[in-house]
Amino acid sequence: QYQLKVAEATDYIVEVRSEGYPVASYELRVEDKGENAVRRRDFELFPSDWQAPEDPDEIILEPGAVVRMKTLHFHVNSAVIRSESYEELDRLLAAALENDYKLTIEGHTNTRCEKKFCERLSRSRARRVAEYLIDNGVDAKRISWKGYGKELPIAPDDTEAGQKLNQRVEIRVG
Repeated sequence: QYQLKVAEATDYIVEVRSEGYPVASYELRVEDKGENAVRRRDFELFPSDWQAPEDPDEIILEPGAVVRMKTLHFHVNSAVIRSESYEELDRLLAAALENDYKLTIEGHTNTRCEKKFCERLSRSRARRVAEYLIDNGVDAKRISWKGYGKELPIAPDDTEAGQKLNQRVEIRVG
């Protein structure tokens, strides 16, 4: 049982921790429905030894590979991971737990913001992914992170589609 009293209508990130279970993060949207409104939200946890069904989008980590996270998204100008991203993060986690390779989490942004902001944002996002892996059982000695900011675009940044491609996280396998 838990109870949370919130002061204002906004988005919250709730991390649920329980012994024997990986950390789970959920996005919680609180809309203004009156001063004394009560909401119920149940959170689902899966045991550490839980096996997901076979997934055609399985992430395979091989030495020398660079894996681009396709559905990893963050809130705008933030290192807060969007809830729909955890399915892919969990596939990365499963792959990381199956081997002993060193992983470098690399964050990238589009070119629309100031250089220092992009560097800080990309580093924070990469660190958040690294923290998720470490919090869920990957040895911290195997994980490093780096933010490249807007220095390594992979697409022209003059369209929204190009900006989305440039704003990414990649996993370099060592």
